[in-house]
Amino acid sequence: MFYLAGDNEPKDAEQLRTALELAIRQTVQFPADQKLINWTGDYPAFDLFTVDLTNGRLDPNHAPPTPHGIGPTKPAITAKLLRVIAQPLWVEKAKLDIDLQAHDAQMNFDRDAQGRLLLLPGRFGSGQLSIEMALADLKDLLLTQEKARAGGQGVTIEKLDVNLRQISERSLALEARITAKKSLFTGVVQVTGQIDIDPAMRARLSNLDCRGENLTGNLAAGMLKPKLKQMDGREFPLADFAFAGVKLNDVQLASVDPLRITAAFGG
Repeated sequence: MFYLAGDNEPKDAEQLRTALELAIRQTVQFPADQKLINWTGDYPAFDLFTVDLTNGRLDPNHAPPTPHGIGPTKPAITAKLLRVIAQPLWVEKAKLDIDLQAHDAQMNFDRDAQGRLLLLPGRFGSGQLSIEMALADLKDLLLTQEKARAGGQGVTIEKLDVNLRQISERSLALEARITAKKSLFTGVVQVTGQIDIDPAMRARLSNLDCRGENLTGNLAAGMLKPKLKQMDGREFPLADFAFAGVKLNDVQLASVDPLRITAAFGG
């Protein structure tokens, strides 16, 4: 679930706080005086242990790596209630809310293939997870990303309209209308596709296609189709740096606007 700074396993709560905060701050920006780790109870058996990412700023192009332990593991801490929250975490100008609550949690020390120290889930009694983003924020995030990509090709994205329609408990129909300008010519392209959320909270794109609404749009669509073909089937982790290693079940789309995905685990 989290990397820890330093080579040595923490021996008390303050050492754990320092190792966690230093590692998180390497990839997420926070005010210097903000405490990210809070707890009640005594190390290593806490009553409540909270990782608070609220008001952090995450660069989507430099997201934290997903921690993968290779074992062997060693017991680290327990908590009657473990929480990972962000209300919100800023991704560009978009607000992402994360709320993970795990009861009777045990966390283990592990290391990745490069020998870096990790704090990963060992055993949870039960728990719930939700991640949420307003549709308007998602549109702004996509617009920022597309403007950056198009700018390198001399193209200006003037407008992006996105519509999501739920078609099952874990699937969405995607419709996007892109207005772009190059030199003196403006074109409009409609993009359609499907987004499926898998049990590991990964979003998978499929059935991607596009068509132009005018002559310039038709030319743009012709150039865009090969790129969409490359993206078809691609998977994107949904903030899994905050819950990597948690075995989720009952993953479902709770709402479309805001886009809210929930899951259960443990038990």
